[in-house]
Amino acid sequence: SGAVQMRASLGRSIEPDDDAVTGSYADTWSLNFSPTIQATGKITLEPFARFYNRRYKGEQLTAGEATRKIYMVGAEADYEFRRNMFLMASISREQRDSNRANLDYKANVFGLGLKVQF
Repeated sequence: SGAVQMRASLGRSIEPDDDAVTGSYADTWSLNFSPTIQATGKITLEPFARFYNRRYKGEQLTAGEATRKIYMVGAEADYEFRRNMFLMASISREQRDSNRANLDYKANVFGLGLKVQF
C-alpha cells in the first residue's frame, strides 16, 4: 500500500469520420495525466485529467473546419472484495467546447461496475 505510479501521454490520431455532416476525417491531439495510488492492499484510486483537441477536416465540410475541445477531470476507484473480483466506481466532470452552434456541453458522469479477472 502507498505505492504511486504516474502515467502521462501525449498522442495524435487521424481517423475516418462516419458522420458526413462534420467531415471525412478527425485529427485529434490528446493529453492525459493519471496517477495510480494503491491506497490499501484492496483499494486503488486513479484520479485523472484528460484533454482532447479534435478537428474535423475533409471534403464534406460546408461551413469550414469544425473544432471540438473536450476537457475531463475525475477519479476512478477499485475495491477488491474477493480474489480477482473488483467493485469499481467513477466520477468525472466533462466539458466540450465547439466552434459550431449547439454542440457545447457540460456533464457530471457517474459509473459503477464489477470486474472479474481470470
